[in-house]
Amino acid sequence: MAIALITISLACGCAGSRSGEPDAGFTGNTTFELAAVYSDTSLQGIAVSPPRTGETGLFLASPVSIAPAGASRPGSLIIADRQSGRVVQVADNGAVIRDAVVTGNGPVNSARAPRMIRLDFGGSLFIADGVTGRVQTYDTQWRHGADITPPYAAIGVVEGSITGLALGAFGETYLVDGSNARLYRFDASGRFLSSFRGEEYGWARLSRPAGAACAANDGSVFVCDPGLSRVVVFDNAGIPQRSFGEGDLAEPAAVALDGHGLAYIADTKSKMIFIYDSTGRLVGRIDSATLPDAMLQGPTDVAIADSVLYIADPPSGRVLKILMHNPGH
Repeated sequence: MAIALITISLACGCAGSRSGEPDAGFTGNTTFELAAVYSDTSLQGIAVSPPRTGETGLFLASPVSIAPAGASRPGSLIIADRQSGRVVQVADNGAVIRDAVVTGNGPVNSARAPRMIRLDFGGSLFIADGVTGRVQTYDTQWRHGADITPPYAAIGVVEGSITGLALGAFGETYLVDGSNARLYRFDASGRFLSSFRGEEYGWARLSRPAGAACAANDGSVFVCDPGLSRVVVFDNAGIPQRSFGEGDLAEPAAVALDGHGLAYIADTKSKMIFIYDSTGRLVGRIDSATLPDAMLQGPTDVAIADSVLYIADPPSGRVLKILMHNPGH
């Protein structure tokens, strides 16, 4: 697996950047180390047994989403593959711990095309399906539980396409509907609470929302909107607070939040990761110039576990594992 060590100056000034370059004035440096690259070749090379499906011999073909496994298996990672319809759990050394097929006749077969995955604090797996317009939940043993489906008819919209999801700090689930440009909010039991899209505020309206994430401190929801090339922040009830990324972002697909107030945005069209501070100021980037061994081709998801950054890059068929030293300092 390729390894590289780089240092990026994360700089920011008094106003948000609109030039595509990090603002000057920030005094800290963050070191990024490319620690591992997960691909079908690397997984096949260390797998105990081949994939269990008659449809494809691939573990990874187009890895679209990622989720660190958390306390249940520290250091391991769950990867959803859009092309093969497979969900794979990978150990820290790259070994396949387990895998399931979410299409066909596999052990998990209620979804058709995994679009985004997330894990809650208890280790339950949430799979957003871009075809059926719903989210399936699975326990820690990957046994199918409840489905979360927005009440499309009751709201007065056509059945949508779930393009993202976020799990709130207080047990809420937010589903992102890219087709209808809105979010659906559910409580911890899966009961529908509300929907919102920001159109009544004008400046905060959503166009084609995708990935989302919830802040641990106050439950605010960060929503990527590739249609308007920005990120909109709502409070946990759906009231818009601010937006950022205008002038920098091109097609933001997913966002991950760390414990230092930084937001990492995967931008598919720009082929890079943008980094913003808690005020929405651009402070750094990860791209082929700053990390040549990475060579991102169109990242669709990003995740953080402690000081480890994971990036899903479907066009290259790879997931990157990057160690971050002194993030936010």
